[in-house]
Amino acid sequence: MNIVIDCTPMVDEASVHTTFANALNFPATYGRTLDSLYDMLTSTGELNLTLTNASALNKLFRYGDNLMLTLKDADKDNPLFTLVVED
Repeated sequence: MNIVIDCTPMVDEASVHTTFANALNFPATYGRTLDSLYDMLTSTGELNLTLTNASALNKLFRYGDNLMLTLKDADKDNPLFTLVVED
């Protein structure tokens, strides 16, 4: 599955998780934390995720940094998950 997520609408923690949950069709039980996001991405089948306008995450400061670390860790730990970051 190929998914493209535009980072521009991510303005706070809630919007980050809403964006990912909607784009990836996460279940209602999704915990809406970075740990939950990691769990979802490392237990998924084949997924190619492209983030566009990734510099928009800078406005999230430390949370944006932690989000990127979470995504990169999931990419490293799940051979079926591929992350591409564009700006």
